[in-house]
Amino acid sequence: NADEGLFVVTADGTAHKLAVTASTQGTIDATVPDEVPAGTYSLEVRSRAGEGTNRSLVTARIANFTVKAA
Repeated sequence: NADEGLFVVTADGTAHKLAVTASTQGTIDATVPDEVPAGTYSLEVRSRAGEGTNRSLVTARIANFTVKAA
């Protein structure tokens, strides 16, 4: 779903979805889109909990996540 995944979020709430390139039980590797400038963001993992069609969106947030220039 478009609203699930790994996102960096600006202070004003603008979210940019990251492309997950690999994951294990302990790590997630992702690519930040080119249009996201270097800076401090919140990092959010968004996933639908439970089973069925009316699943709630659950968000885990890490504040002060830094994106560095390539």
